[in-house]
Amino acid sequence: MAQHSAKHAAEVVDQFKSLIGDAATAAIDDEHFAELQLMIESAIDTAVLMRLERIATDIRHLAEQVKHDAEHYG
Repeated sequence: MAQHSAKHAAEVVDQFKSLIGDAATAAIDDEHFAELQLMIESAIDTAVLMRLERIATDIRHLAEQVKHDAEHYG
């Protein structure tokens, strides 16, 4: 996951650079672009982890329902 989000974050920064143009890109330090990339990567990772937590909760609830249904079958 980390490699995928890092690659995607780099692509987002590259797209941002193309949107702001050469003059603005030249005016921004590479360190700041690296910070932007880390912020984007962190946001991607956080969103993915939050979604995985919701999925895990849904699976736990489903397992509890299946167990309940099995205990009260028939």
